[in-house]
Amino acid sequence: MTSPIVTLTTDFGTRDNYAAAMKAVMLNINPDLNIVDITHEIRRQDIMEACFIIANTYHYFPSWSIHVVVVDPTVGSSRRPLVASINGHYFIAPDNGVLSGLYQDPEDISVYGIDAEHYYLRPLSSTFHGRDIFAPVAAWLAKGIEIVNFGDRIDDYVDLKLPVPVVGEEGELEGEVIHIDSFGNLITNVTRGQFEEMLEQAENHKFELRIGDVTLSDLKRFYAECEKGNPAALFGSTSQLEVAAKQKSASDLLSLGKGAKLTLKFT
Repeated sequence: MTSPIVTLTTDFGTRDNYAAAMKAVMLNINPDLNIVDITHEIRRQDIMEACFIIANTYHYFPSWSIHVVVVDPTVGSSRRPLVASINGHYFIAPDNGVLSGLYQDPEDISVYGIDAEHYYLRPLSSTFHGRDIFAPVAAWLAKGIEIVNFGDRIDDYVDLKLPVPVVGEEGELEGEVIHIDSFGNLITNVTRGQFEEMLEQAENHKFELRIGDVTLSDLKRFYAECEKGNPAALFGSTSQLEVAAKQKSASDLLSLGKGAKLTLKFT
Protein backbone atom coordinates (compact mmCIF):
# COMPACT_ATOMS: atom_id res chain seq x y z
CA MET A 1 0.00 0.00 0.00
CA THR A 2 1.31 3.46 -0.94
CA SER A 3 2.29 5.63 2.02
CA PRO A 4 0.01 8.66 2.54
CA ILE A 5 1.58 11.91 1.33
CA VAL A 6 1.57 15.03 3.49
CA THR A 7 3.14 18.22 2.11
CA LEU A 8 4.31 21.19 4.16
CA THR A 9 4.32 24.84 3.09
CA THR A 10 5.36 27.33 5.77
CA ASP A 11 7.24 30.53 6.49
CA PHE A 12 9.21 28.86 9.30
CA GLY A 13 12.55 28.63 7.50
CA THR A 14 14.94 25.78 8.38
CA ARG A 15 17.09 27.44 11.03
CA ASP A 16 14.69 26.72 13.87
CA ASN A 17 13.02 23.52 15.03
CA TYR A 18 9.48 24.41 13.93
CA ALA A 19 9.21 22.33 10.73
CA ALA A 20 10.94 19.38 12.38
CA ALA A 21 8.56 19.54 15.35
CA MET A 22 5.55 19.32 13.02
CA LYS A 23 7.06 16.28 11.31
CA ALA A 24 7.80 14.62 14.64
CA VAL A 25 4.20 15.05 15.80
CA MET A 26 2.84 13.59 12.58
CA LEU A 27 5.20 10.63 12.57
CA ASN A 28 4.36 9.79 16.19
CA ILE A 29 0.71 9.50 15.19
CA ASN A 30 1.27 7.90 11.79
CA PRO A 31 4.79 6.50 11.16
CA ASP A 32 3.83 5.47 7.61
CA LEU A 33 3.60 9.04 6.34
CA ASN A 34 5.59 10.27 3.37
CA ILE A 35 6.25 13.92 4.27
CA VAL A 36 7.28 16.27 1.46
CA ASP A 37 8.53 19.82 2.01
CA ILE A 38 7.14 22.12 -0.66
CA THR A 39 8.90 25.06 0.96
CA HIS A 40 9.59 26.60 4.35
CA GLU A 41 10.90 29.80 2.76
CA ILE A 42 7.67 31.74 2.24
CA ARG A 43 8.42 35.37 3.07
CA ARG A 44 7.52 35.92 6.69
CA GLN A 45 3.75 36.22 7.16
CA ASP A 46 3.19 36.64 3.41
CA ILE A 47 -0.20 34.99 2.98
CA MET A 48 -0.44 35.88 -0.71
CA GLU A 49 2.91 34.28 -1.51
CA ALA A 50 1.86 31.05 0.19
CA CYS A 51 -1.41 31.24 -1.73
CA PHE A 52 0.52 31.48 -5.02
CA ILE A 53 2.92 28.65 -4.17
CA ILE A 54 0.33 26.09 -3.08
CA ALA A 55 -2.09 26.91 -5.92
CA ASN A 56 0.67 26.30 -8.47
CA THR A 57 2.03 23.13 -6.85
CA TYR A 58 -0.60 20.90 -5.26
CA HIS A 59 -2.03 19.42 -8.49
CA TYR A 60 1.29 17.78 -9.36
CA PHE A 61 0.88 15.49 -6.36
CA PRO A 62 -1.26 12.34 -6.45
CA SER A 63 -4.96 12.77 -5.73
CA TRP A 64 -5.93 12.68 -2.06
CA SER A 65 -2.58 14.04 -0.93
CA ILE A 66 -2.78 16.16 2.21
CA HIS A 67 -1.34 19.69 2.07
CA VAL A 68 -0.57 21.56 5.29
CA VAL A 69 -0.14 25.30 4.73
CA VAL A 70 0.98 27.32 7.75
CA VAL A 71 1.51 31.03 7.24
CA ASP A 72 -0.37 32.30 10.23
CA PRO A 73 0.18 35.90 11.41
CA THR A 74 -2.89 35.76 13.68
CA VAL A 75 -2.12 32.43 15.37
CA GLY A 76 -3.83 32.17 18.75
CA SER A 77 -6.55 34.69 17.86
CA SER A 78 -10.16 33.98 16.93
CA ARG A 79 -9.26 32.89 13.39
CA ARG A 80 -10.35 29.29 12.75
CA PRO A 81 -8.28 26.30 11.70
CA LEU A 82 -9.65 24.66 8.55
CA VAL A 83 -9.58 21.31 6.81
CA ALA A 84 -10.84 21.28 3.23
CA SER A 85 -11.36 18.88 0.37
CA ILE A 86 -10.75 20.62 -2.94
CA ASN A 87 -10.40 18.99 -6.35
CA GLY A 88 -9.55 15.60 -4.86
CA HIS A 89 -6.90 16.90 -2.45
CA TYR A 90 -7.01 17.77 1.24
CA PHE A 91 -5.81 21.06 2.69
CA ILE A 92 -5.22 22.01 6.31
CA ALA A 93 -4.59 25.69 7.05
CA PRO A 94 -5.62 28.72 9.10
CA ASP A 95 -8.74 30.54 7.92
CA ASN A 96 -6.89 33.66 6.80
CA GLY A 97 -7.23 33.44 3.02
CA VAL A 98 -4.09 31.38 2.43
CA LEU A 99 -6.17 28.94 0.34
CA SER A 100 -7.86 31.66 -1.72
CA GLY A 101 -6.10 30.59 -4.92
CA LEU A 102 -7.89 27.24 -4.60
CA TYR A 103 -11.33 28.70 -4.00
CA GLN A 104 -11.60 30.09 -7.52
CA ASP A 105 -14.16 27.97 -9.42
CA PRO A 106 -13.05 24.57 -8.08
CA GLU A 107 -14.58 21.41 -9.48
CA ASP A 108 -15.56 20.36 -5.96
CA ILE A 109 -15.01 21.91 -2.57
CA SER A 110 -16.03 21.25 1.01
CA VAL A 111 -14.55 23.17 3.94
CA TYR A 112 -14.79 22.32 7.63
CA GLY A 113 -13.74 24.17 10.74
CA ILE A 114 -11.48 22.12 13.00
CA ASP A 115 -13.05 22.10 16.44
CA ALA A 116 -12.76 18.44 17.52
CA GLU A 117 -10.17 19.21 20.17
CA HIS A 118 -9.46 15.58 21.06
CA TYR A 119 -7.34 15.46 17.88
CA TYR A 120 -5.13 18.34 19.12
CA LEU A 121 -1.73 17.85 20.69
CA ARG A 122 -1.69 18.68 24.41
CA PRO A 123 -0.78 20.96 25.99
CA LEU A 124 -2.00 23.35 23.29
CA SER A 125 0.31 26.29 22.59
CA SER A 126 -1.29 29.62 21.66
CA THR A 127 1.65 30.42 19.36
CA PHE A 128 2.31 27.15 17.48
CA HIS A 129 -0.87 25.72 16.01
CA GLY A 130 1.21 24.26 13.19
CA ARG A 131 2.57 21.71 15.65
CA ASP A 132 -0.43 21.36 17.96
CA ILE A 133 -3.42 21.48 15.58
CA PHE A 134 -2.50 21.30 11.89
CA ALA A 135 0.13 18.57 12.16
CA PRO A 136 -1.92 16.11 14.26
CA VAL A 137 -5.05 16.66 12.19
CA ALA A 138 -3.04 15.91 9.03
CA ALA A 139 -1.69 12.70 10.58
CA TRP A 140 -5.12 11.52 11.74
CA LEU A 141 -6.64 12.37 8.37
CA ALA A 142 -3.93 10.33 6.67
CA LYS A 143 -4.69 7.50 9.08
CA GLY A 144 -8.27 7.28 7.83
CA ILE A 145 -10.29 9.63 10.04
CA GLU A 146 -13.06 11.11 7.88
CA ILE A 147 -12.91 14.84 7.26
CA VAL A 148 -16.41 15.31 8.71
CA ASN A 149 -15.15 14.17 12.11
CA PHE A 150 -12.96 17.23 12.60
CA GLY A 151 -15.77 19.80 12.77
CA ASP A 152 -18.78 21.38 11.11
CA ARG A 153 -18.95 22.26 7.45
CA ILE A 154 -18.70 26.03 6.80
CA ASP A 155 -19.17 28.33 3.84
CA ASP A 156 -18.03 31.65 5.33
CA TYR A 157 -14.30 30.93 5.08
CA VAL A 158 -11.99 33.83 4.26
CA ASP A 159 -11.59 34.20 0.51
CA LEU A 160 -9.22 37.02 -0.36
CA LYS A 161 -9.77 39.00 -3.52
CA LEU A 162 -6.81 38.06 -5.71
CA PRO A 163 -5.54 40.68 -8.17
CA VAL A 164 -6.73 39.98 -11.71
CA PRO A 165 -5.92 41.86 -14.93
CA VAL A 166 -8.49 44.39 -16.12
CA VAL A 167 -9.14 45.74 -19.60
CA GLY A 168 -8.54 49.47 -19.94
CA GLU A 169 -10.47 52.02 -21.99
CA GLU A 170 -8.37 51.46 -25.10
CA GLY A 171 -8.36 47.67 -24.90
CA GLU A 172 -5.04 47.38 -23.10
CA LEU A 173 -4.65 44.80 -20.36
CA GLU A 174 -3.62 46.21 -17.00
CA GLY A 175 -2.00 43.72 -14.66
CA GLU A 176 0.57 43.54 -11.89
CA VAL A 177 3.44 41.53 -10.46
CA ILE A 178 2.07 38.97 -8.01
CA HIS A 179 5.19 36.96 -7.17
CA ILE A 180 8.97 37.29 -7.24
CA ASP A 181 10.79 33.98 -7.27
CA SER A 182 14.22 33.29 -5.79
CA PHE A 183 15.88 34.19 -9.11
CA GLY A 184 14.28 37.64 -9.07
CA ASN A 185 11.88 36.89 -11.93
CA LEU A 186 8.81 39.12 -11.90
CA ILE A 187 5.79 36.83 -12.28
CA THR A 188 2.61 38.63 -13.27
CA ASN A 189 -1.07 37.80 -13.16
CA VAL A 190 -1.35 37.81 -16.97
CA THR A 191 -1.87 34.26 -18.18
CA ARG A 192 -0.87 32.71 -21.47
CA GLY A 193 -4.57 32.23 -22.25
CA GLN A 194 -5.28 35.95 -21.83
CA PHE A 195 -2.30 36.88 -23.99
CA GLU A 196 -3.34 34.49 -26.76
CA GLU A 197 -6.93 35.74 -26.66
CA MET A 198 -5.69 39.30 -27.20
CA LEU A 199 -3.42 38.04 -29.95
CA GLU A 200 -6.34 36.43 -31.81
CA GLN A 201 -8.37 39.64 -31.66
CA ALA A 202 -5.54 41.94 -32.72
CA GLU A 203 -5.10 43.13 -36.30
CA ASN A 204 -1.38 43.47 -35.73
CA HIS A 205 0.50 40.85 -33.74
CA LYS A 206 3.04 43.33 -32.40
CA PHE A 207 2.67 44.06 -28.71
CA GLU A 208 4.07 46.37 -26.06
CA LEU A 209 4.54 45.36 -22.46
CA ARG A 210 5.22 48.37 -20.29
CA ILE A 211 6.46 47.74 -16.77
CA GLY A 212 8.34 50.23 -14.67
CA ASP A 213 10.54 52.32 -16.95
CA VAL A 214 10.89 49.74 -19.72
CA THR A 215 8.87 48.63 -22.73
CA LEU A 216 9.27 45.10 -24.09
CA SER A 217 7.99 44.07 -27.49
CA ASP A 218 8.93 40.43 -28.02
CA LEU A 219 8.62 37.11 -26.24
CA LYS A 220 11.47 34.79 -25.44
CA ARG A 221 10.91 31.02 -25.35
CA PHE A 222 13.24 30.33 -22.42
CA TYR A 223 15.62 32.16 -20.10
CA ALA A 224 18.80 31.42 -22.09
CA GLU A 225 17.35 33.35 -25.06
CA CYS A 226 17.40 36.55 -23.01
CA GLU A 227 20.23 39.00 -23.49
CA LYS A 228 22.55 39.06 -20.52
CA GLY A 229 21.68 41.86 -18.14
CA ASN A 230 18.61 43.02 -20.07
CA PRO A 231 14.97 42.44 -19.09
CA ALA A 232 12.86 40.17 -21.29
CA ALA A 233 9.32 38.81 -21.35
CA LEU A 234 8.41 35.14 -21.49
CA PHE A 235 5.89 32.64 -20.17
CA GLY A 236 7.27 30.60 -17.31
CA SER A 237 6.34 27.21 -15.90
CA THR A 238 3.09 28.51 -14.39
CA SER A 239 1.95 29.77 -17.84
CA GLN A 240 1.98 33.31 -16.50
CA LEU A 241 3.79 36.19 -18.11
CA GLU A 242 7.17 36.88 -16.52
CA VAL A 243 9.83 39.51 -16.82
CA ALA A 244 13.27 38.00 -16.37
CA ALA A 245 16.91 39.02 -16.84
CA LYS A 246 19.60 36.55 -17.85
CA GLN A 247 22.02 35.91 -14.97
CA LYS A 248 20.50 38.81 -13.04
CA SER A 249 17.51 39.55 -10.85
CA ALA A 250 14.90 41.38 -12.90
CA SER A 251 13.44 42.68 -9.65
CA ASP A 252 16.77 44.29 -8.69
CA LEU A 253 17.55 45.42 -12.23
CA LEU A 254 14.25 47.26 -12.62
CA SER A 255 13.81 48.16 -8.93
CA LEU A 256 10.35 46.58 -8.99
CA GLY A 257 8.55 44.43 -6.46
CA LYS A 258 5.22 42.77 -5.87
CA GLY A 259 2.34 44.99 -6.86
CA ALA A 260 4.26 46.72 -9.66
CA LYS A 261 1.82 47.63 -12.43
CA LEU A 262 2.10 46.67 -16.08
CA THR A 263 0.24 47.42 -19.29
CA LEU A 264 -0.01 45.02 -22.21
CA LYS A 265 -1.38 46.14 -25.55
CA PHE A 266 -1.16 45.11 -29.17
CA THR A 267 -0.16 47.97 -31.46
